[in-house]
Amino acid sequence: PLPNRVTASVTEARAEPLPYITFLLHFRKGGTAMEFYPARYEQSGLSAVCLEDGSIVVRRGEEVLSTLHLFGDSFALWHNYWLVEPRLEFSPDGAWLAISYGMGYVYLAEPQTGRVVREFHLFDDVRYEDDSFQDIDTYCYYNEHTRLDFSPSGRWLAVRVRGDFDPQEEDGRTEYFTPLYFRSVFVIDMDRRELAFSHVFDDERPGHENLAVLAFHPAEELLAVGVPGGRFRLLSLPEGRVTVEFSGLIWVPDPCGVRHRELVRFVDGDTLVYLSQEKTANRLRRGADGIWRPAGKLSPEEGREIMGEEFSLCCP
Repeated sequence: PLPNRVTASVTEARAEPLPYITFLLHFRKGGTAMEFYPARYEQSGLSAVCLEDGSIVVRRGEEVLSTLHLFGDSFALWHNYWLVEPRLEFSPDGAWLAISYGMGYVYLAEPQTGRVVREFHLFDDVRYEDDSFQDIDTYCYYNEHTRLDFSPSGRWLAVRVRGDFDPQEEDGRTEYFTPLYFRSVFVIDMDRRELAFSHVFDDERPGHENLAVLAFHPAEELLAVGVPGGRFRLLSLPEGRVTVEFSGLIWVPDPCGVRHRELVRFVDGDTLVYLSQEKTANRLRRGADGIWRPAGKLSPEEGREIMGEEFSLCCP
């Protein structure tokens, strides 16, 4: 069985490996530089990219503000051969650059200085300092990376492992098993730069419990997390307590992998819409007593207006 523990440590920027997947190729004076996994903060012209050697460069326009060296000399090997990937994301106010690496490594850095103020290792058995991660069995999941989602104000950072999915056959039947990494969500309190809570969906065989669905409440008092084809929960912020659970999220066969899917959206502080297994957009409302209850189905026009592209893809 995989461990279900969370650890976090405060360290300075240090060395480890990095990956390969989608990349951008930029041409600059003095030669060609390959740049991976770009992030931008448009309001102030900030950008961040990962270079071929694993260093992360933060710029304002063409000016280099800082360079971070978080990954070791094995970066190219891990990136090209093992597909150990990073992700970069600026906070909504541009004050923080969140960096993820592989499965569950998260760094919080100051873009202007490049100073790493907090480092989280969210799974005890995942270590990129040695070769032990090669023995981890992710079953039918591969090309994994750690996705970073800030809340609208930037107070919270939700962290999930995503990747690609290839169903396995056993005794002539398609078997589904979701490793711990893909059915866990971690929420970091950015005011304190500490882990607020983690939440795990129990695996139910035969089942498919990857947490592809996530949405923040507009007042950031709740976090919706869910499983396509299964259930979704509303977790309280900052406690992480399950306030309510609903079943019946639409199943989405996704040939592009275990991605983030916007199957649940808050319309306002007391109204939520989700795409159901009946291929309809269903409404939930919170009453004066604080309880969320079903409040009917939306017309196709309403569903398309609120859920956008997801409605068109899932509910033709």
